[in-house]
Amino acid sequence: MELVKLNRVQKTLIVSCWISAITGILSLLLTNISILTDINLENLVFILIFCSLILGILGLFTKASRSVSIFGLSIAIFQIFFIGVVFFLGWMIVPFP
Repeated sequence: MELVKLNRVQKTLIVSCWISAITGILSLLLTNISILTDINLENLVFILIFCSLILGILGLFTKASRSVSIFGLSIAIFQIFFIGVVFFLGWMIVPFP
């Protein structure tokens, strides 16, 4: 019984790794769509980024899919860095609207 429960937990963590990577890629896609078409998708992008961060951190606890989890985390961290740099560069150009 304990082994079955452990396998379920491990499978759940592996699924969280893959969901982290998928939401990271989806947030990159939505960021590009938002920039190219000037549609306001920032709320959805931030939700996906933070879901990717949380699920990626959960996925770090398994050895089987740690690389997928690191991939999802790196995409989320890159997105946060990118949004911060774009915000500060825009703020330097026009500090007051």
